[in-house]
This record gives sequence, C-alpha cells and structure tokens, in this order.
Amino acid sequence: MPPPVTARPAPSPRHKAIRHVALFALGCLGLIILSYLVVEALSLRFVQPWRLDHMHKVRFFQVEVKRPDVVYLGTSQVLNGVMPAVVAEAAAAAGRPFANVGYNLAVPGAELEISWILARDLLHGDQQPRHLVLGVFPLIVAGGQRWAPDFYHRYGTLTDVAQRAWVGDVPWSQVAAVGMRGVENLLQWPFYRLKKPIRDFHWTHLRQSHGGTFLPSEADGEITEKAGLWEQVAADMEKVDVSRLRFADDTHAADLLRRFHALARARNFKLTIFYPPQRIDQPAFEARYHAWMTDFCQREGLTYLDLHHTGTFQRRDFTDPYHLNARGAYRLSQLLGQRLASQ
Repeated sequence: MPPPVTARPAPSPRHKAIRHVALFALGCLGLIILSYLVVEALSLRFVQPWRLDHMHKVRFFQVEVKRPDVVYLGTSQVLNGVMPAVVAEAAAAAGRPFANVGYNLAVPGAELEISWILARDLLHGDQQPRHLVLGVFPLIVAGGQRWAPDFYHRYGTLTDVAQRAWVGDVPWSQVAAVGMRGVENLLQWPFYRLKKPIRDFHWTHLRQSHGGTFLPSEADGEITEKAGLWEQVAADMEKVDVSRLRFADDTHAADLLRRFHALARARNFKLTIFYPPQRIDQPAFEARYHAWMTDFCQREGLTYLDLHHTGTFQRRDFTDPYHLNARGAYRLSQLLGQRLASQ
C-alpha cells in the first residue's frame, strides 16, 4: 500500500516574514537596476537639478546645442576663462571663421577624468564637435595624488565609479549612490525646470554666454574682488606638498590624455590642449610640468598651446590665483581664438 500522505506543515510566521522581506528586497533591487538602465538608455544621467547646479549646463548642452563647431572642456579655469563668442570672433578676424560659436562645457571642480567622461559620453551624434579644446594645468596633470571630487559619482557610470573605488580614490558609498541614481533621476525628470539654479547655470544665461561664466559685455564693467579670496586660495595651495607630485608617462593623467587623443581620432574631430594663465607662485613645480607636458604632447602627436607663459596677463585680470575675471576672460578668449586660427 502507498504510504500515507502527510500534509506539509504550514510555514511559521517567522519564515513568512523572512520570505516577504526577501521578495521585497529583490523587488527593490530589480527596480534600482531597471531604473539605472532606463536612465542610461534615455541619456538622463545629467538630470540632477537638486544635486548640482552645474548639471543644468550639461543638460542644456544635450537638449539645445546641435553640431557645435568647438566644445571647450576643463575645470572652472576654462568655465570662467573662455567666452566662446569672443574666441569665434577673434578666430574670424584672424581669417579662420567658425561655423558657429560652439559651447563651453567645462564644469567646476572637473578633475581630468570628469572632462573625459563628458567627452566620451556626450560628444557624439548631434553633439559631436569639429574641434575639442581641453584646458589643463599642473595640479590636475600631476601624478602621486588622490583627487576625486565628492560629486564624481554624479558624472561617471557604475563601472567608472566602481573602478575608482577599487583603487581607493572614492569611497564605496559612491558606488551605491550611482546605483540609486536611476530612481532619483526619474523622479526629478518631470520637475526639472522647477529648480532655478544660480545665474551662471540658468538656461537663459547659458543661451547668452554659450556655457561660459561671463558675458563679453561684462569685460568693460567695474570688477570688484571678494575680500580675502585671493589670500584664502593662495593659502590653500600652500598646504599642498607639490614636491611629492610628479609628471610622467605612466600617470593616470597621461593615460587620460592618450584616451582623449584616441577619441578624437575615432570620432574624427580635432583636439587641442591648452594651459590657461594662472598666478601660482611655485616656479619649480610649474617648470617640471612645463618640461614634461611639452615633451609628452610632442611625442604623442598632441597639439598643445601654452597660454600661461605669454606675459600678457596681470594681477588685475584675475579673481584669485587660479581664476580669471571677466576682463581676463575676454583677453584669454581673444588670444585663444588667434591661436586656434593659426593651427
């Protein structure tokens, strides 16, 4: 005779609770993964208005800028220092007119890898330029330091951030933040225009400035300095032990410059690297940078413009030792346009 059938004991309340929690966790994980993939597929990574004001200028580039002749990338030195309309005007006066004035896509605090991410992920299709102009300076090209901004995970992919976390450049919490970015961005997307950024990143200003901080008309106005700012920035720089920093072909920055070069060849746009003027009093550090950078670019076939050693810019052209004011930005933009026209 067959053995008697015994009823399976009903799961205990504890087991039911564990199963429900597990199913809920799996559902949340699935939602996080799906939302991240949707955001990447729809190019909504930079819809983060309540996190970073400068995301507005990146989103503006995606939505409104089509077939830019020139795109400028770099740190706040480029953001403050380049007026695309003035560059285009100077280039035209030198006999090399641009098809359009282009766009200044530089964002504050953009270490070299953030500029690389913007170039890699945005400069294609209707946003692919004919010419990419990348601003660099000694501190962001030097090896021997760990410098990843707190907002790096707002720009990079999950792979980008995980790689930086693996080598210790960013905390692993940023990897988790990237995972949640999909849900966050999808929730913010419908209300994007409700957030009003500061003037520099407001879309009305971006249409006038083409992404730069200053308008050409501001170069002739009265320029006032914020009290103590110069001394504060100079004091912060003195805290950095630049003697431990090095310039070499095996640094991460050198690898990124090679990647820029490879991207330019693959997408068929011109690449120019330039060194904006600054007033940091560290001649030995700057000399080491200059010797290596000039040689490296020559060996790698990179076009490099040194606009720092021109003797053109004075103390009154700067807001602080790193950043030009509107008057200095106008002069730099004229000089950059002339140099680009001569290439």
